Amino acid sequence: MIVFLFLVWRVIDFLVLIFFEGALPKKPIPFQEILENYPVADFLKKLAYFDGVHYLIISEKGYYEYQQAFFPLFPILIRLLTYLTKNSLIAGIIISNLFFLLSWFFFLGYLNNIFRNQRKNLFEIMITFLVFPTSFFFGTVYTEGVFFFLLAGSLYFLRKQNYWLVGLFSFLASLNRLIGLFLVIFWIIHFLERKKEFPNKGFSLIYFLTLSPVFGLLSYSFYLCQTTGNPLMFFSAQSAFGRSTESLILLPQVIWRYLKIFFTAKMNYEYFLAAFEFAIFVLFFFILLLDLKNLVVFRKKIIAFKNKDLLAMNLFSWVNLVVPTLTGTLSAIPRYSLFSLSAFVYLSNLKNKLLKKIIWLIFFVFHLLFLVFFSHGYFVS
Repeated sequence: MIVFLFLVWRVIDFLVLIFFEGALPKKPIPFQEILENYPVADFLKKLAYFDGVHYLIISEKGYYEYQQAFFPLFPILIRLLTYLTKNSLIAGIIISNLFFLLSWFFFLGYLNNIFRNQRKNLFEIMITFLVFPTSFFFGTVYTEGVFFFLLAGSLYFLRKQNYWLVGLFSFLASLNRLIGLFLVIFWIIHFLERKKEFPNKGFSLIYFLTLSPVFGLLSYSFYLCQTTGNPLMFFSAQSAFGRSTESLILLPQVIWRYLKIFFTAKMNYEYFLAAFEFAIFVLFFFILLLDLKNLVVFRKKIIAFKNKDLLAMNLFSWVNLVVPTLTGTLSAIPRYSLFSLSAFVYLSNLKNKLLKKIIWLIFFVFHLLFLVFFSHGYFVS
């Protein structure tokens, strides 16, 4: 079933890229001339628009100025596979799609241990993911597919208590995306809950493995310090992509900025995109609140939680949603929200089947719409 759903999702996206060619006026994208040099079908080149071009450049020539905003693991994987494919664009597409497919065996295996005897609900979670408006990024030359594999693998092996693999996967996750650093949330809650199970001599090792995401980020920071003199260049470089790096901007300020846009800006594509970014953020914000409410239990003035694994997922989902807003914008939130996993689990477990199908339909319509926009050079997320 996993492979079947994946193939249906992949075929639909490819058909959209092929048959909706010319549906909109095309906009030029940065470094488009580089993509024209790859001897592949035109619809495959679209899978490397925007950030994808940067990953290809890094994999082939190393970092240029401000490209340090893009973490190194994905370009390294592209470079390695290019030795076989002789084409870095094809290598990037293969890596993203293959890792995304493998992710589901880990993620559904992890959830199966939490939601026992609910096999149907597990596949509904996958459907909710696949129809989501920005899920097509999992199949592009972006980090989403690889990061989901590392995240899901970390959770799976944590549940299996294979801590060495947990350490390896989480180390690599923070070499792939900054948000990988916050996998420590899962490890801390897991180890605190099971502290009595570990012998005293072995607990120091557990502490070490818990910090593995931190070590991944420190490794990249050390490289940046050696090559640029700035260990936080991955953050400083964000200014080149329209994000604030001078100071952290709190969420109320970001919300106020978007409200001003809605009342003062002209009605155009950028206005529509800002409205979509805001809507996705608000939707996920309230879903995560509802999910957290379901996890909380009050016992004689003491707060407890029904399931610590789901609590960890909820906290990680909050961090994943809120941290990007500290740069002063909700830009790319529709893509970043893909890893607010608790929201997808919550929507998939809705008891109202009609409401769930309506949500799937709305998501799918926007999925097709934004894939068409993206394939014509319009920034989506």
